[in-house]
Amino acid sequence: MIISNRPHGGSLVNRVLSGEKKEEAFHTASSLRKVMIDSWSKSDIECIAIGAFSPLKVL
Repeated sequence: MIISNRPHGGSLVNRVLSGEKKEEAFHTASSLRKVMIDSWSKSDIECIAIGAFSPLKVL
């Protein structure tokens, strides 16, 4: 019997954009104000994007 660990909150959520949505996001981002972040914050943002820090879905 194989038992798989379930993600906290029940499911992983992929936040990485691709295709047309990615292009739209880049276009929108180009007009936004820039902010400086440290490497720790950058790592947290990447973990959110790839699902390592998967957000909980509220029902």
